[in-house]
Amino acid sequence: HKESTVLDIGCGPGKFALEFARIAKHVTGIDISPKMLAYARENVAAEGLTNTEFRQLDWETADIAELKWHKKFSLVTGIMSPAFSSRENLEKMIAASNEYGMICHFVKRQDSLEEELRKVVLGQDRFDEFGHRELYCSLNILWLYKLYPEVVYFDLEKEVVLSVEQSSQNFINKFACSTTLTEEQRAKIVKILEEKAENGLLKERTVSKVACICWRNK
Repeated sequence: HKESTVLDIGCGPGKFALEFARIAKHVTGIDISPKMLAYARENVAAEGLTNTEFRQLDWETADIAELKWHKKFSLVTGIMSPAFSSRENLEKMIAASNEYGMICHFVKRQDSLEEELRKVVLGQDRFDEFGHRELYCSLNILWLYKLYPEVVYFDLEKEVVLSVEQSSQNFINKFACSTTLTEEQRAKIVKILEEKAENGLLKERTVSKVACICWRNK
């Protein structure tokens, strides 16, 4: 509502922060990437919104007491972000909220192109389509805190057309989050995508299920 204050953890280019800012009194977005924060500022400025603040911050090492964020926000969110990657991170989310909290991520995701790259380039014969099991752990932790979380599921299908350069960079960035890629592996990703491209373009299709866990603080 119009008097709400929102903290968006791992805000990226501000896609969700922008939507919150259309309704809320003030939105704070944090991310570890200066580049993403620059995009976020540009995106909200393009919409003429002035009720946002974006700052570089790693939630993993953030000190709620030092930031004076204890129970500061009406809503604290972690949407497609590592905000709930550990119990400590989730507890900080709970501590920063004076009313509501929400975490969202994929619980199932199928991407045939990604599966092939993981197998050929990374040697991963089995692709875990049921990723981000931290969501299930978070649900249990919230229950233990007697916050009685609610879960809503969304089925999504997405098809995008990207250049080989864009697609290869996306996959390299994604894989680099969990492993150290050699120059040979990076080149192999580009080569495979070039072979699959038509007129320099690739069509990527993903089918996924997203879970949103919401709770209200006592």
